[in-house]
Amino acid sequence: MVPGTPRGALWEQTLEATFFGTYEHTLDGKGRLILPAKFRKEFTGDAEGYLSQSSDRCLNLWTPPEFRKRMQKMRLQANRGRAYRNVARVWAAGVAEIQVDAQGRVPIPAHLRSFAQLEGDVLVIGAYEKVEIWSPSVWRERVMPSERDLTEKVDIEGDQFFEMDQVLDADAVFDSDAPVERGHQGGGS
Repeated sequence: MVPGTPRGALWEQTLEATFFGTYEHTLDGKGRLILPAKFRKEFTGDAEGYLSQSSDRCLNLWTPPEFRKRMQKMRLQANRGRAYRNVARVWAAGVAEIQVDAQGRVPIPAHLRSFAQLEGDVLVIGAYEKVEIWSPSVWRERVMPSERDLTEKVDIEGDQFFEMDQVLDADAVFDSDAPVERGHQGGGS
């Protein structure tokens, strides 16, 4: 077990940081993003963070405690076979340790900006335990169709939200960074 990683079942663990909301921002000339003020408290005073690639073609910004949890999860998945080890390798190879400065600026390395197609305007999305950084065009292509499905087919605020296997694969909803086994029934890992 990684030092500092909570023990116990997933439902017994709590999020170290919680991020919500959608914000429109712009990269500066040096490829830096200014974090929304609501998110900065988790990255105060030259705090470190971690940027990783997502299978959704966005970037994930993690606080150190949440990054340790994600690393542990990737290590466990790597034990499931070669395909999972390769996913874990690709994920680890794409991670960049960054420093969020006192003004809340996040330096985004060129290879990660290229991966996520980030130029000029970006969307900063609070996604529970992490911050997602999206190209607006990739967001429209990859997320907006699912949003339409959810609003047309599922009662998001009611009990049916967690009974939507016919709309979305539950594993993909709860763990988009990990490979999905088709035909698997359940609510994520």
